[in-house]
Amino acid sequence: EFKRCIDSTASLVNANVPHLKVHTHVYDIQEWDDAKIVSAPYDGEACAVSILRISRNPPLVTRFLSLQNKPGPCAKVKAEDRQYVLEDGPKIYQILRMQKAEAIQQILQVTK
Repeated sequence: EFKRCIDSTASLVNANVPHLKVHTHVYDIQEWDDAKIVSAPYDGEACAVSILRISRNPPLVTRFLSLQNKPGPCAKVKAEDRQYVLEDGPKIYQILRMQKAEAIQQILQVTK
């Protein structure tokens, strides 16, 4: 029986023409019980190893990423650990939209 989890992360790339970039990872599951799902370490990315953890209560998805400094193309990578947490996209959009509107209001007040 295969136990796998597919994680897709989208990021906005601001170039001359902004576009959306999607990163997809297939994780093998190491631990699966009523409380959580934890992947085996995934090393399919250059210079990094990541682990996906899904908690059921409270519902929370976290990806732990460890950047690694190794000989070769990874020699100049700054070794560090990062943590990514799944957020509610529409909620974050509304927060950013309000922040932008407030910033515009401040600019308009200064120019009066």
